[in-house]
Amino acid sequence: MSEPDPFSKPPSSSPPAAGLGRLWPLGALLVAALALCIGWYVTTLKLAQDLRQAAEALRARGYQVEMADPHFGGFPYRMKVTVADLRMVAPSGWAVRLGPIEGEALLFDLGHWVFAVDNGLTVTRPVGGEVRIGAARLRASLAALTAPTPRLAVEAVDLVLTTPPGARPFSLARADRIEIYSRTGVKDPTAAEALIRIDNATLTPGTVAATLFQDRRVSAALSLRITRRDALAGPDWSAAGRHWQAAGGRLEIDPTTPPGPDLRLAAGTGVLRFGPDGHPMGSVPLSLTAPDGGRRVELPLVFDPSGTHLGPILLGPSPRLF
Repeated sequence: MSEPDPFSKPPSSSPPAAGLGRLWPLGALLVAALALCIGWYVTTLKLAQDLRQAAEALRARGYQVEMADPHFGGFPYRMKVTVADLRMVAPSGWAVRLGPIEGEALLFDLGHWVFAVDNGLTVTRPVGGEVRIGAARLRASLAALTAPTPRLAVEAVDLVLTTPPGARPFSLARADRIEIYSRTGVKDPTAAEALIRIDNATLTPGTVAATLFQDRRVSAALSLRITRRDALAGPDWSAAGRHWQAAGGRLEIDPTTPPGPDLRLAAGTGVLRFGPDGHPMGSVPLSLTAPDGGRRVELPLVFDPSGTHLGPILLGPSPRLF
């Protein structure tokens, strides 16, 4: 009978530790993937709840809101929210309908959203009826959601505006581009600032604007500031407007000159105040400049109890903001 070799290593009954060491990266990856899946799913539930709560808050303030159920996508690193149909009617009678609308944000940066509307939208005026707005590209960016006035940037390219039979014609028929921007006031954080640009617009034949500008293309820009934006609060839009007006809120116009290949409509410094009934009072100096810059026509836009006047022309009744 042979003796065991005293120098040999006895066999081990447990697997080598190195085998388990090679498996832990895979386990960590699986745990991270599971956490990402759960986080993305929980985020969709919260966004769906936020949308429902926002709609209910608007309804409580007198708005009518009709919204299709949202659909979510973009997993794993993005959040895409698609609403097939959305319609909102303000207490003042203004309404908008659009869809499908898609919003997209990074999963780890839900404070910055980019929206796209590929089928245009329909705006309903309290007096005048519907205006259908089609565009080759309609995009918007929304950021700084916790600021007093979020940063909004809207870009619409190659616009076509039409009205159905029976509706009042809309002055603007086409435009190469419309841009809208908003932000919190730079010098006054209680104010909201906005810039509106219209490039190379065609006016609807037969309207007062087309007659005034002799059916030529027009570019325009308007820079405005809403003071006391912090006072614009209340159970509904009318109450918020009256509270804002009582707090001394007003609309200030800053000088702006747009570029343009044809006529350029620019605004000078102006101030509009509002009565308790929501109608504006005041004037905004407008000027119309020919392409060569040599011919300039002053056209003050005046709001008073008798209506809205552009120079000597009565455009119609004074609009009601709230």
